Amino acid sequence: MDKGEYRAALHSLVEERRQAGQPVWAKTIRLGTVWKNPDLTFEQRRDAIVRRLRASGWLEHSDFDDELGAVIDELAGSADPDAFDSTWNDLYILADWDRVWIDLDEPNR
Repeated sequence: MDKGEYRAALHSLVEERRQAGQPVWAKTIRLGTVWKNPDLTFEQRRDAIVRRLRASGWLEHSDFDDELGAVIDELAGSADPDAFDSTWNDLYILADWDRVWIDLDEPNR
C-alpha cells in the first residue's frame, strides 16, 4: 500500500468511527514523562516504554495482537536507539490502525 492509499484507508477508518459516534482515537497511551526524561539511559527509557505499552491493555484489544506483541518484543530487545527507532515506526503504524494515540508530550505541571 502506497502512502496515498494508506492515508485514504485511515481516513475511511476515522470516518467510520465518527459515523458510529465513536471518538477518533480509541485509546491514549501516555509516554511523555518517560520519553522526554533526560535522566534515563537509553536502556531505562526503552524498558519503561515497553512496560507501559504492555500494561496499557492495548495488546489485549488490538486487531493485530500477534504482530503488536512481536513489535513490542522487538522494542524490548533493541540494542541501540537506531534499532529502537526503526521498530518504533512499525509500532506507530499499528497504533494508527488500532486508533491508539501514543502521547509523547509531558503533562502540564
